[in-house]
Parts: sequence; C-alpha cells; structure tokens
Amino acid sequence: MAYVRTLKNGKYQVCWRENARDDYGAPIKGKFVQRTETVDTEKAAERRKVAIEVEIESGGHPSASADRASQPLAHYARMYFDALVGRIDQSTLDGYRELYRVHIKPTFGNRPVCSILPSDVDTWTSGLMAGRSDSTVKQALGVLRRIMRKAVLDKAIDANPTTEVKISTSTKQRADRQPFKHCPLNAGQIAAVADYISAEQRNPVFGLAVTFAGFSGLRAAELQGLEIADLDLNPVNPSVSVSRTKTRRKTKDCQWITSTPKSEKSIRTVPLDGWLAADLREYLTNVHPNAGDPTAVLFPGRLNRHTASTLKRKFSDPLDMLDWDNPIVCDFVYETNFNKALSKLAETGVLPSDLTRARWHDLRHSFAVMSLSGGEHYMQVSKWLGHATFTLTLDTYGDYISSVEGGKAAPLARPVAVTAAKTNVVPIGRKAN
Repeated sequence: MAYVRTLKNGKYQVCWRENARDDYGAPIKGKFVQRTETVDTEKAAERRKVAIEVEIESGGHPSASADRASQPLAHYARMYFDALVGRIDQSTLDGYRELYRVHIKPTFGNRPVCSILPSDVDTWTSGLMAGRSDSTVKQALGVLRRIMRKAVLDKAIDANPTTEVKISTSTKQRADRQPFKHCPLNAGQIAAVADYISAEQRNPVFGLAVTFAGFSGLRAAELQGLEIADLDLNPVNPSVSVSRTKTRRKTKDCQWITSTPKSEKSIRTVPLDGWLAADLREYLTNVHPNAGDPTAVLFPGRLNRHTASTLKRKFSDPLDMLDWDNPIVCDFVYETNFNKALSKLAETGVLPSDLTRARWHDLRHSFAVMSLSGGEHYMQVSKWLGHATFTLTLDTYGDYISSVEGGKAAPLARPVAVTAAKTNVVPIGRKAN
C-alpha cells in the first residue's frame, strides 16, 4: 500500500506500488512499478496517501489519474472539439473554437487542468466583462464549462471549477455602456444605397442583392444559401423558399459549409413584392449566366485576384469579377459596397449621418420595421422572419407595430352594477297562533 516519507527539503513524498500497464492500459498480472508523488505539507501527503489507497483498492490507476490531472486545458479542449465533429453544425463548431482561441486559450490553455480554481475562473470572467458584451462572456464561459466537464468525466479533476461562477442575467443596462440600437433603413434609403452600388460602383448585381435583402428579411447565411430553384416568380404570389444556409469557414481554404437554418421555424416561405419579382425575372433573363440551372447560386460571389488573373478577367470591371460558381459573401459586399455607399450618401446629405453605422443585418431589421409599420400583423411578420417565437418579434420590434393594430377590435361596454333579480313570487308569512 502507500506510505509517506519526509524529504530533505522539507517536502513530503507519497510512495506506492501499482500494477504495470500494457499499451492498451490493461494491468499486467504479476508485474508492478514503483510510483511517487511529492506534495508540500504532511497533511496533504496523508490525504493523497488515503486517496491512492482507495483508488488502488477499487482497481484504479493512481499514476494515470495524476497524469490526467497534469494535462493542460488545451488537451481537453481538443478532446471536446473533436467529439463535436459531425454532431453540430460546422459553423457552430467554428464559433466555439474561435471563442476558445480568443478568450480561453491565452489564460488557461497551457495550465494543468487540476490547477484551475473557481477563483481563477471568476477573475477571468470579470476581466472579460470589462470590455465585452454579456452574451460573449456567457458563450465563452459555456465553452470553458463544457471543456472542464470532459476533465471531470476523465476523472482528471473531482469537480468542475466553473460550476459556481455565475454571470448576472439582469436586464439592467450597465451604466458604463450605451444600449445597442438597431439601425433600420426605410424603403427610399435602401433604394438610394442600391442605386449607388449599381450606378456609381458599377455593380447592379450587388445592388439587386441589397434590395432583395432589405425587402425579404433573410439572414445573411440564408441569402448566401439561395439557389435559383428557391424562387417562385409567378405573377400572382411570388415568393422565396428558405431551406438552407451557407457560411464560409474562416480558414485558408475558405471552404463553404452548407447547413439548415438555425431553427425549425426558420425553414419558411417569404412572399415577395410584385415589383421585386419583376426585377428578379429580368435579372435571371438578361444577366444570370446559369439561370437554366436550378441549383445555381442566386447571387454570385467575387473572384479573388489570383483566380481572376488566371481567368484573364478585368480587375477594373466589377461585373467581370463576379464568381457565378460560388455564393455571394454578404460580409464582403458590406465592406466593399454597402458600407462605402452609406458613407458617400451621408457625405452628400442623401442619408442621415447616423445610418453610417448600419450593418448588413440591419437590412433584415429594415424589412421587419417596414412590414410592421405598414400594418402587417406581427405574427405574420414573425413567420416571415423565421423567429422561434412571436414573443421575440414583439420584444425586438414592439415599438414599430402600426397603430392600426392598437386598441380593441371588440371594445367592452360600460359596466352596470348588478341588482337583485325581480320576482313575482310573494312570500307567505307563517300566521301567528
């Protein structure tokens, strides 16, 4: 069994003998190895001695437990991420990896997992809260918690040090932070931006994409995932079906990942205005080179300079630089076209200056605001947006719901106090004897 001896430097060494193990981790009968572990205090040594004896009695492998405990957090992070491959969307997995790389790895990546204490995690979260949104901190803590859960399952540590660390879910706005505000554009402002991209930037295809985004309310990944077959441009009830998303991985190969929308209700059909359907028909007839292929991307991406040079495309011609084999990259269009158009139009007084902070996602908000302000019922708009609940739509856009929906469709009448019911029955009193 185990025993403790005192070292010359004042520390204590726990010694024990355990079964040798083969390459598969199974004990080798009749073969033993001597193990030691050094601790700072006699009390810690006695505790460790008891723990080792208990583990040996139960058929455990104390040195393996020590090895697991001394593994850096990065080891368990790798195990966690590898286990998620194929179980969740690649874009979600990439997001988790990015949270680990940016927020967790610099502080804990190289530390032995057994050395990470609840107080360390609490200090780390406090540091993150100083300069990041609550949602980012919660997501990062969630990733760390699940990585630590791997270490607990492997018996490298007894308890998860993140369990006791909580992040306030108070809806109160922090005093040092301005509340985030959406920046929706109205119909005329969207048209001005699209016209600028089409005329001044000489890219009517991206101009149409901006218009489409602003008048369909699709998320960026949903727009990137559209194929020609998703359009129904009949003259009576034109619509677009949303059933897939495409996102580009943030890797050197920029691989496209095709997936399903974020929730079941995100798979939907969104009606299109007649004029927009007419513009799309004209686009497919006169502009799109692959209009006859139902699986072709609806809106194209842009070639990089190397590919364009190989294909002998003109760098100075935006239309010649379009990549009809790959989807539009909304982030790219935002940076090179949409955002620059906002700035130029604000400089000339066409748009108010506060619209220069509008994001691509604000085109989705624009669709919601225009629809609600125009009198569409919020439940219908919620379905078009693919929101998981009607409550989400109300919480986000309640201030924009048209006054037409205000008041009561069946107002109640002024109340009248109740009185005793009248009756023709005459009470008969008992005659006195």
